[in-house]
Amino acid sequence: MELTVKDITNLFVFVADTVIENESHLCELDSVVGDGDHGVTMTRGWRAAKEALQNCDGTISEKFTAMGQGLMSNMGGAIGPIFGTLFKTFAKETEGKETLDLEAIMLMFRKGLQRVKLTADVKEGQKTLIDALSPAVSSLAKSYVNNLDLKQAFEAAAECAEKGAQSTVDMIAQKGRARFLKEKSLGYRDAGASSMAIIMKAMSDFLKTL
Repeated sequence: MELTVKDITNLFVFVADTVIENESHLCELDSVVGDGDHGVTMTRGWRAAKEALQNCDGTISEKFTAMGQGLMSNMGGAIGPIFGTLFKTFAKETEGKETLDLEAIMLMFRKGLQRVKLTADVKEGQKTLIDALSPAVSSLAKSYVNNLDLKQAFEAAAECAEKGAQSTVDMIAQKGRARFLKEKSLGYRDAGASSMAIIMKAMSDFLKTL
């Protein structure tokens, strides 16, 4: 299976709608160890990304660029630059491509993860969205090696992202506002990692409809 520019548009419109539907849930998660507005921030950013995506008539790369700009410009704190970096990296990695297969998607996610870790100075185990994104990216790479199709690959990646998000319950926050709580941040699931898990699950759910 290969995704066309139309597929990419429909895919991320679905992702945006799913994130927006989870606004209250994400705010509730963030209220424990953060300032309680993560869901609002994500909704604001993904509404802008959805609008930018639908208003862009360009290539897959140009679609990702538009989304990255929408996310970065409309999300406050550290999360805006993180998602902006991720999608702008997607744009760079897909330049000149008219369709995306599993290999292309796996490579863009891998490079996106690397760029976010470098830009945000964050790594696995610090109770951030990286703890969901990193295992998802590793899963995509494993699926590519094992010649799984795109639907199977994202189903597995979504499961790994969810497990990664759940693993943050046992982590002490080292980034963001929650880092000031130190050991008190134990026992609570990270909202950013939960957002990433929601995004990966939405991608998987959409791909199953194709």
